[in-house]
Amino acid sequence: MIIEEILKIKNHPKEDEIGKLENDLYNEFRGGRDRNDILILLNSDIDYMRYYGCDILNETRINDVKYVKKIMDKLYDILINDISVNNKIRAYHALYGIFLDNKDINGLLLFCEEMKDNTEPLIKQSSFEFLEKYKTAPENYTFDEFTKHLFSR
Repeated sequence: MIIEEILKIKNHPKEDEIGKLENDLYNEFRGGRDRNDILILLNSDIDYMRYYGCDILNETRINDVKYVKKIMDKLYDILINDISVNNKIRAYHALYGIFLDNKDINGLLLFCEEMKDNTEPLIKQSSFEFLEKYKTAPENYTFDEFTKHLFSR
């Protein structure tokens, strides 16, 4: 069903309404729509379906433990293997956000250590920026103190 919904939005005759329709769909996920629908998009053979799956994840939180690992594994697969640079970048940002949503600084550190050698400049730069912020973080920080430091200029 989610594939048909995306196709309906993408092929909507009034281009100026597409953004509203996308936002309405994203709001369903913000409101708790079944995360399995995101996995359907991430597993699609259609390039832009995977993009929508990554994009939805950039706009929502995954609080259901049973989906976090499956979704993270699929995002990582997209990040490493997808042919679309846009999908790789969206997958990277979605993973980055999931680590932050789960307050997993150590996981994010390991992830950025791995991604600092990525061939995509935006991924590489974002990873380096995180690693630099991590190096200059105050000792014995709380998560809130670290995120405040992370997003400071």
